[in-house]
Amino acid sequence: RFCRDPNITQYVYSNFITIKIVIKFAITGKIVVICTSKIVVNMTNLKSNQQPTAAELEILRILWDRGPSSVRVVHDILSESKEVVYTTTLKTMQVMMDRGFLTRQENGRKHIYAPAQAQEDTQTDLLDNFLQKAFGGSAMKLVMKTLGNYYKTDDGELDKLKQMIESIEKKDDDSTPDL
Repeated sequence: RFCRDPNITQYVYSNFITIKIVIKFAITGKIVVICTSKIVVNMTNLKSNQQPTAAELEILRILWDRGPSSVRVVHDILSESKEVVYTTTLKTMQVMMDRGFLTRQENGRKHIYAPAQAQEDTQTDLLDNFLQKAFGGSAMKLVMKTLGNYYKTDDGELDKLKQMIESIEKKDDDSTPDL
């Protein structure tokens, strides 16, 4: 048991933690349960080194933009740009939960999914992985390749890059001890 609140009941099934939240109100001396909600989190794959697929990233982007949503909402948004079957969206989101990319809150028959990790954290993990695999961990090689081959920079973007470099150099100068 991870929580001491008597209104929260937790169940552990293998590697899943299900948290059942019961809101109770005293009405005329009786306790009446008016709402129950379950949150299911897969503890096995949280913070693992797995990377989401392109289809999973598309679902994550929708959830980051819209916030926690049902499969129907995610499916409807996906269907705007390509033909996709509802059961495929459902299965993909179930697999994502199993892999630790999503959490699911159950309220009766309704399941609401949310990203298990913030967008910035996922982007950092993806970039770190890509940087290690493709550029041997060299950020300079990545930036040089991007600027040299595939990216058209305008003067405003170049100015921002220069400011960023100056800011990094200034931090380095400030942290260097005087001898």
